[in-house]
Amino acid sequence: MKKKIISSVALGVIILSGVYMLGVSKGKNNSQTPNNQQLEDLQKSINDQSSKIDNLQKEKVSSKNSPTSIDAQAIIKSSIEKTNQEEQAKCQQELNEYNSCLAEYNSKMAEYNSCLAEEANPNSWRYGKTSLCFKPSSYCFKPVCTY
Repeated sequence: MKKKIISSVALGVIILSGVYMLGVSKGKNNSQTPNNQQLEDLQKSINDQSSKIDNLQKEKVSSKNSPTSIDAQAIIKSSIEKTNQEEQAKCQQELNEYNSCLAEYNSKMAEYNSCLAEEANPNSWRYGKTSLCFKPSSYCFKPVCTY
């Protein structure tokens, strides 16, 4: 509908400029001064109307896009927040697993150190027996998200 209005306004402008050019080319410019003024007024009015139509179309498009873009931004923001919360929860869980693994390793190291101390004690039955103490291995890996 709006395209039809714009195209009809443009067609009117073309026709009016053609009529004006015919009058000028036939030498009737001096005798048609009032007509030229009317033609210029009509041309100005057509230009004003087409600019108003353009402005209305722009406002309509911006009013349609504005709530949508705000809704989209809100959805994106909430999605990012949800993802960040999930990542933080996962990181916290991995960190808890790492800390429990580290606590278990530290307790095994304490047992190993006490075994070594007993082997070094001449009053202990383990004195001089190095094969009874086994050093624990650490398979605890710090989560990447903590760096």
